[in-house]
Amino acid sequence: MLTKKQIKELKDHVHRKEERNEALARMFDALSDPTRFRMFQLFLECEELCVTDVAEILDISVPAASQQLKILDFAGLLLKERMGQMVCYRARKESAPVVSLINFLKDKKFSFKNLLSFYSN
Repeated sequence: MLTKKQIKELKDHVHRKEERNEALARMFDALSDPTRFRMFQLFLECEELCVTDVAEILDISVPAASQQLKILDFAGLLLKERMGQMVCYRARKESAPVVSLINFLKDKKFSFKNLLSFYSN
């Protein structure tokens, strides 16, 4: 059983990390959807992709791709850039949590090519 001092220290620690934890929760929530996870994997293989490119690669509609990419953007995983009428995204590789996630996925060999071979079997 924890002492009152240990409980207080843990509470303080949890509260200090609350904002970071919320950001991580949004990231993992966004990646829990298989389509969004595959989209994020695409951005590890390609530097930048437009909504139409993602839709064509994954055989989904442009509005569906746009909606899913917005969720990844809101979760802090992607950066959006408007180029005239086109909207393009890239992985937010300067963000420490995203870099950690990318390194984890690379260590586990979760490349898009490996995922395609997994799903084709």
